[in-house]
Amino acid sequence: MDVNLLDCDTVAGIEHHLYQHFANSSHYFLVKRDLVGCYTYINPSYKKKFDFLGIDLLGQTPHLTMYSRIDLEKLNHALSKVITHHEETSTVQLREKAPNGEFWWAKWDFSAIKDEFGNVVEILCVGYDNTANYVHELKYFEYAQKINSILNSITDGFCVVNHAWTITRVNKVFEQTVGLTSPELIGKNLWALFPDTEGYHFPKAYKKAMYEKETVRFEEFFAGKCFFTTVYPSPEGITVFFQDITEEKEQEKILKQQAIKLKAISNGTADVYMLLDRNCRLVGFNQVAQKEFFDFYNVEIKEGMDFTQYLIKGTEEGFQKNFTKALSGEKINKELLIPYPDGTKKWKQFRYFPVYDERGEITGVSFNVIDIDTIKKQQELLKKRNYILEEIAYIQSHELRRPVANILGIINIVNNSQDPCTEDMKLYLSHLQKAAEDLDQIIHHIVNMTYYDFVSDKEVESH
Repeated sequence: MDVNLLDCDTVAGIEHHLYQHFANSSHYFLVKRDLVGCYTYINPSYKKKFDFLGIDLLGQTPHLTMYSRIDLEKLNHALSKVITHHEETSTVQLREKAPNGEFWWAKWDFSAIKDEFGNVVEILCVGYDNTANYVHELKYFEYAQKINSILNSITDGFCVVNHAWTITRVNKVFEQTVGLTSPELIGKNLWALFPDTEGYHFPKAYKKAMYEKETVRFEEFFAGKCFFTTVYPSPEGITVFFQDITEEKEQEKILKQQAIKLKAISNGTADVYMLLDRNCRLVGFNQVAQKEFFDFYNVEIKEGMDFTQYLIKGTEEGFQKNFTKALSGEKINKELLIPYPDGTKKWKQFRYFPVYDERGEITGVSFNVIDIDTIKKQQELLKKRNYILEEIAYIQSHELRRPVANILGIINIVNNSQDPCTEDMKLYLSHLQKAAEDLDQIIHHIVNMTYYDFVSDKEVESH
């Protein structure tokens, strides 16, 4: 109903009923003040709030026993505003003192009361206790501030778009990326700022997430940079996160170039060559790696695979440790006896080398596997042979030489004996001595040859 069509008596009646409603309300406060701010009327519910002061507020102006200095200034400013702009209602939220010395919050609407000539004679104040709502609003504001702080601290770009395709929230990274400020973005239509231009992936992805309620991920090239974007459907509309992956893409490009070179070089060898990026994803590999991988896992090796998913059981911790060392610039060589699916075991040498780009930054790791099973088995055979040689040398130098030494000793005793010896006996003894000495020289020669063989095998084994 249009109030302007009512007669004066009807309007006066409505105003009277409203006045009586607020005057007798236990929820609302009704206060009237004169032009200097003194109370001329206070309804019972507001009077009850300040009974603890023990004074009659009528004729009094608000003072520091009721308000803090800041709130008292806000109150006086609101009263002055109504007097000077009497066609307007002034709304203000004030902290008012409680009996325990703390504060409660009241929300007030101030409006002018005029005489028949249109002059402001009093100020009508209608308010209510807004403590619960204000505390809730304050907590919400603090929560919103924390959320904004978190969103502005992350390195990802972020924005929220509602169902009407209006941008409702952005963070600093988003602003910097698109070259627009928050006031230029918030409340604006997404398509008005970023038209649905052919050649870009984001329009189709945004619409799919909005209308089909699916999470969409894609890469987009924008403003000379490459971004990885994830779009989540939400009750509000869609939430967009994007990350600048330009540097990662450049490194990936360099690694792929290195992988091509590595493949060309390493396909002529019998060793496994694999190139891993900093996240341990396969960037390149040679034909031997392809065959070994299939033989071991029965899986076709592919670029982009997460190599950590295919580590041999029991080697995971060692691999991660060595991979990390290689990323810090170290070169690592490790030998391990690896169990194969068919039950056999083979010795392998694992090499980790850092891979550098033209700027000298480490972009990945060259992971090589060399079959050293034959060498290791030869080394085991050499160890056994050396053991046998040591035993032979011991027997020859101790067991076999002992009786020869005894014979020579006896001959020496007989020759030096005082007992007469026939010429024939002397001849026999001289022949026997010569034979024993020759045999002793042969034993010495065999022992020396055994020693040299043993030393040579040791040198081969060490290499």
